[in-house]
Amino acid sequence: MTNHPMEPGDGEAWSELDDTLADGPAPAEVPPAAQPWLCEQRFIHGLLRAMQGADAQSRESRIDAVLERTRMPTAATGRWWFVAAAAAVLAVVVLWSLQPARTLSAEAAVKRAAALLAENVDRRFLLDVTHAIGGGAGMRAEFTLTARPQRFLADGKIARGGQTFADFRVGCDGERVWFRPANGVFARDVALADADRLTSAFGGALDLGYFDVHTLLDHLAANATLTAGGEERGAGGERLMRIDAHRGEAARMPFQDLRLWYDLDTGMVVRIEGNGERRGVTHQAVFRYVGVVTDVTYQRPW
Repeated sequence: MTNHPMEPGDGEAWSELDDTLADGPAPAEVPPAAQPWLCEQRFIHGLLRAMQGADAQSRESRIDAVLERTRMPTAATGRWWFVAAAAAVLAVVVLWSLQPARTLSAEAAVKRAAALLAENVDRRFLLDVTHAIGGGAGMRAEFTLTARPQRFLADGKIARGGQTFADFRVGCDGERVWFRPANGVFARDVALADADRLTSAFGGALDLGYFDVHTLLDHLAANATLTAGGEERGAGGERLMRIDAHRGEAARMPFQDLRLWYDLDTGMVVRIEGNGERRGVTHQAVFRYVGVVTDVTYQRPW
């Protein structure tokens, strides 16, 4: 294309020939003098369109990229917050489940054990009782005790010094108390209200109060000062809570201080150790819980 010098004002005169902004078709005839100017107009407009189009596309791409980055962390953050919250809840549940079902007070533990012993269930204990006067050898009695409320059956023997008395059996059917030596001689029975007459000949070693474990625990729950000790493990891996009990003079068993071991899983007191003194006589007793038994007869055997 040959360049033609343009006179001032030619652009205004030829602006109608500029089809770059026109909505309709370009003029069919363009004067030779206007061709250089029209070419420059088209060139400049083409550059502007290209620049504007590229920039718009770039801006759109940048905006999309920024929005995408904004969306992704927001969604991810929400998910991680949800996961973190769920993990925290799970951790609390797991830690809670690893704790004991609940932490019992000493009073609540003794009341629970007393409630179990109040059930009409035959339970067996091993009982070892010692009486001593002035630090002497005293008297010792050993029993295998089976009991339920208002009833008991005890097979035992009593020893004084190095001498062991004959084995015997003593029981109560809820109305009468009976005593029968192993040889069957001098077997006796009396009304429950007169039971002390039957046992007085044994110098306190055969105190019927020892056979009423339920009343002992019930009395402790209502009257003694109870203190929970630490958790211990039994011989079979049982979880035991030690309880120290202090009380004044008791109507039956003469213990001022006792120590109990309470099974946290079963609710039963599995061991009791009692110590006390009454009228110059020192008393000690150890109860060991064996378990539930069946087919027990509490009636007198004759």
